[in-house]
Amino acid sequence: MEISEFDKKILYELDRNSRASLSVLSKKLKKSKQFIDYRIRKLESDGIISGYNAIVDASKLGFFTYRFYIKLKQMNSTKEKDILDFLNRSKEVWTVAKLYGKWDYAFFIGVEKIKDLYSVWENFNSRFKKNVKDYEMALYGKVTNLNKRFFMDGNPPTIERIYGISEKLKFDEADFKIIEILSKNARTSLVEISGKTRKSINTTKRKLKELESKGIICGYKLNINLKSLNYTGYRVDLYLSSNKQKDEIYKFCKSDKKIYLIVNPIGGADLELSFITRSLYELHEEIGALKELFGEDINYYEYFEFSNFTKVTLTPD
Repeated sequence: MEISEFDKKILYELDRNSRASLSVLSKKLKKSKQFIDYRIRKLESDGIISGYNAIVDASKLGFFTYRFYIKLKQMNSTKEKDILDFLNRSKEVWTVAKLYGKWDYAFFIGVEKIKDLYSVWENFNSRFKKNVKDYEMALYGKVTNLNKRFFMDGNPPTIERIYGISEKLKFDEADFKIIEILSKNARTSLVEISGKTRKSINTTKRKLKELESKGIICGYKLNINLKSLNYTGYRVDLYLSSNKQKDEIYKFCKSDKKIYLIVNPIGGADLELSFITRSLYELHEEIGALKELFGEDINYYEYFEFSNFTKVTLTPD
């Protein structure tokens, strides 16, 4: 599906801040609120916009985030559904993504204590160990989320949302409820949030501002159905021969509008990069540009395609 230049501007602004009001969007895009509302609803009904999510710094809530890749064996559709049902039901499992290539799924577990991670993994293995051919785990450290610019011409401004390596801050049950609501739908109104938290609108507004000012909520992003625009998402894991040029590689990746997520994990790869490209050929061109500049420092790399997310809560996509 091809979209107009104006619709691209809407997508760009919503990924900068998916909670932006129609009034703010109207001033920026110089169109009426009614027209912008109509275009947003059309993008939703056409399946291009698939959701709006708060970007949450889970480390400030006291959580550690663990990423698992798994490769399955001895599978059929029934068994695969059983595994997905288990992951989707587990409250500690925050996000599940379907992969193609070396791994079949990625899922993210958020816990405050190692015993909780152990419990989830033991429960998973007690049911599905015979179906797991291989797996890899990493602890997520610094994460850089960049606003999506892959569909825009030129080099539009970049917004960085950095999180994952902070101290735990104070929050209460109502704060966490607000976070949960906005993680699922960042455009939920204050009135709706107030009703769900059973707090006054003024209290809800104050609490939300505090969550934003503390950086617990560090932004609001847009979920775009890549297939509807004929794009594909890829994860590229870089394994470096040394960290000498790691900062320079990081800076280069931030400048590439086809990269929207840079992760510094502990375990696994040295850098995990999320690309959005038109094709596998275009992805290899992007990797080629990295190798041209940093070939001596990149020991090797792996890549795989990702598509739908069967569950998304607090973890970066």
